[in-house]
Amino acid sequence: MMKRIAYLGLLSITSLWIFQACETETTEPDTTPPAMVAGFEVDFNATTDGEVSLYWTANTENDLAGYKLFRDAGPGTEYDSIATTTQTSYLDVGLDYDTEYSYKIQTYDKSGNQSDFTMLEERVAPINQNPPATPANLTIYAHNLTILDQLDVQLNWSPNSESDWSHFKLYRANTGVFQANETTLLDCLTTNSYIDTGVEVNVHYYYKIVSFDKGGMNSSPSMVVDDIPLPEPTLLSPVGGETAASSRPTFTWQRVSGAEGYEISLKESVLSAPIWTAKILQPASGNPEITYPTSALSLSSAGTYYWQVGTFSIGESIEEMDEVNSYSANTSFVAP
Repeated sequence: MMKRIAYLGLLSITSLWIFQACETETTEPDTTPPAMVAGFEVDFNATTDGEVSLYWTANTENDLAGYKLFRDAGPGTEYDSIATTTQTSYLDVGLDYDTEYSYKIQTYDKSGNQSDFTMLEERVAPINQNPPATPANLTIYAHNLTILDQLDVQLNWSPNSESDWSHFKLYRANTGVFQANETTLLDCLTTNSYIDTGVEVNVHYYYKIVSFDKGGMNSSPSMVVDDIPLPEPTLLSPVGGETAASSRPTFTWQRVSGAEGYEISLKESVLSAPIWTAKILQPASGNPEITYPTSALSLSSAGTYYWQVGTFSIGESIEEMDEVNSYSANTSFVAP
């Protein structure tokens, strides 16, 4: 019994010693900040077109987590955080040319300690050296869709990618050769699309676009694109519920000046899906026409059918005609 008591006593003393030793070995929290950034400067060779390039000397602390950058917006303004990075350089983009910026930087470690700030020695402003690129990939589609109450010209183009890009100016005229000036200016835009609703049916419109940067430099004008909201086609035969001359009728409609081609659709009711569609190019002369093909669904004797024609103003081939400009009204006929 005495041996057991002695053993338990020895065990208790040993456990207390281990516990005290563990307490003694507890690591104190890290409260030492990393060193301030050295060599904080502007790379003037890379500072251009709405950009300021900054670089600095790397810190050597093993527990370094990164760098925090701050920038003001001119004398008397507050500094805002603009980046957190592990790199030793930073390119600040999208800046104004009429502002002189000041920068400061600090380091921080994995324990959250932060150094004092290192300030840039003097203010810096970006240099405007290059004009923005000319707007490209312009597309244009005019519409005169009475059923949708839509009369417009829609334009789209690729956005500019310059960091100092500011806006577009859109110009319009009624002739293909015109100057991009205040007389022909239609609108200023910050988007790469536009819907021109101030148009009239059967009037030809021509457009060009110029890009501007924040420093006021501008691109060359884009290529000219043009289109015309076409009038609705007038259907000639068979119309008005008349009986067609053949079970494979020939559809004829009035030529639309300015159209590159047409799309015809045949339906069993005004609201049903077409049972047949076809596209044809504008004939060299005379009214367009097309005969219902033998390969299409046979028409039911004494059945009533409806047909409609759409116009295309864009596209030199059947494959290129993909956006209808205007539609005729639906008209009916009876199959013999």
